[in-house]
Amino acid sequence: MTSTSAQMLPKAIAVTMFKVIAVMLVVTTVQGETPPSPITVNTYGNCASADGTLEKRIQQLESIVLQQQQVLLQLQVARDLDYSTVTRDCTDLFNNGSRSSGIYTIKPAGSKPFQVYCLFDNEGQWTVLQRRTDGSTDFQRSWLEYRNGFGRLGGNHWLGNEYIYAITNQRQYQLRVDIADWDRNRLHATYKYFQIDAEANNYTIHYANYTGTAGDSLTDYHQGMSFSTFDRDNDRAPREHCARLHGGGWWYNECDNGNLNGYYNYDPKLKGPTDQGIEWNSWKQLYSFKETMMRIKPTFDD
Repeated sequence: MTSTSAQMLPKAIAVTMFKVIAVMLVVTTVQGETPPSPITVNTYGNCASADGTLEKRIQQLESIVLQQQQVLLQLQVARDLDYSTVTRDCTDLFNNGSRSSGIYTIKPAGSKPFQVYCLFDNEGQWTVLQRRTDGSTDFQRSWLEYRNGFGRLGGNHWLGNEYIYAITNQRQYQLRVDIADWDRNRLHATYKYFQIDAEANNYTIHYANYTGTAGDSLTDYHQGMSFSTFDRDNDRAPREHCARLHGGGWWYNECDNGNLNGYYNYDPKLKGPTDQGIEWNSWKQLYSFKETMMRIKPTFDD
């Protein structure tokens, strides 16, 4: 191909080549690596060969970008976080001047910074751990997904066991569980002490001192239980795999008395009684609830 015909290389390809080179320079600069050499087209070669080289480089770039997404997010979070103030949880954010509920960045003691949903209401300043408002998000997830969290902050989500551990092991927290049935009745359960262990101990749950209106579906059955998922069975049921049976990760015994991460079943008036759903048996048995929320705040000011 002559130099004249090379100049007739389709504009779209030329523009794409430019974008690829530019993005690769940005990504590799963030990584601290030497930027790769740009794609060069032999003006006396074959256009098809140039297209093949470009296609291969684009695929390589896509792979690099996917690998660096989490790194870039952490860099952004670190940039935005004000380390001059303490931000262990949403209560610290409120004390530092935040007043609107929404997504914020916190940094518990000894942890990397991460994002949470903060709910500021008349009851206090809450860090939200879990929320379900409909069945659009599947809670039958792997151990890794429950470890790192999933869903959309502010919507249906699980914050992540590693993050819950980081928060609850820096000072004493209370847990509030909010539940709504399909007739729009809302009750709650509060535990003045709540903490989970590290992953090495399977995120074992600890809580105490129930108060509330929904009844206590945890204390007599789930205290000291390990967390289980469909791919890591830590329950005490000798003949059942509770996470697989009930549709979500939880602190199962043999299996559950309260479970906020089970299958999302629609209106029981239409579906009928079930013991495999969003359960809180101290309020209603064989019933799958419509909405749930788990949130925490410090038990004492410090």
